[in-house]
Amino acid sequence: MNFKQLVAKYVTGNLTTDQLPGIAYLAMVEGLDSPSLCILAGLEKNEDFYVIDRYFKLALKELDISIPDRR
Repeated sequence: MNFKQLVAKYVTGNLTTDQLPGIAYLAMVEGLDSPSLCILAGLEKNEDFYVIDRYFKLALKELDISIPDRR
């Protein structure tokens, strides 16, 4: 799966917040790059939910990727 597909799975509740750093790493392997994405990829799985979510949303904004709706 690519990064956008994994983002959609997260938004629909099929992935948990602690999986976002791994998803960010996969995005970097795909060639995507932004400061917040790098930080997110380096966060630990047990990091605070709000910190992970904040960097996730910042990374999407920096990459100009809109959050899909739940449909």
